[in-house]
Amino acid sequence: YCFACGKYEDNPYGEPRKVADLPKPKVKSDEEIQAEIAEVSSYQQMSLVDRKLHVSAIKHFDVRIAVSEADAKTPMARYYPYKIDGEIKAYKVKLVAEKRMWSIGHLKGVDMFGWDKAVASGSKKLIITTGEDDAIALRRCIEIHTKAEYRDQMPAVVSVVHGDGSAKAD
Repeated sequence: YCFACGKYEDNPYGEPRKVADLPKPKVKSDEEIQAEIAEVSSYQQMSLVDRKLHVSAIKHFDVRIAVSEADAKTPMARYYPYKIDGEIKAYKVKLVAEKRMWSIGHLKGVDMFGWDKAVASGSKKLIITTGEDDAIALRRCIEIHTKAEYRDQMPAVVSVVHGDGSAKAD
């Protein structure tokens, strides 16, 4: 599936398959989803050196990091919380090593990433990015380059839910 043009290609690398032949994904119950969200909420927060994302900005946005079971240090996945009225309804998950992502919970109708922080800040300025990592990095840049006496005037930073292709809808 191409997210840019919205076209579905049945099987671009081999024999065409029918959609009916694909295995059906297991549908989780609301209780299973809430249990998974609660587990992710307990994951740690740390700097992501490869993405140059500082722990202070990670903590600001309540992002969680899953680490390797082998060494308990190496980041394996990033979990971005999506909320409705300040309550986490879903996490968008992105693997660190490869460009794969999915969600835990339902992203339909959620607020933009960081929206609750933007509202709580009371800022009169809002900067909207097209990705969670962009929002985190920009927040850190603003934090670094704003003098202490002007911190209460920092612009709020948010990200659209589904990238730049859905910016208008978000």
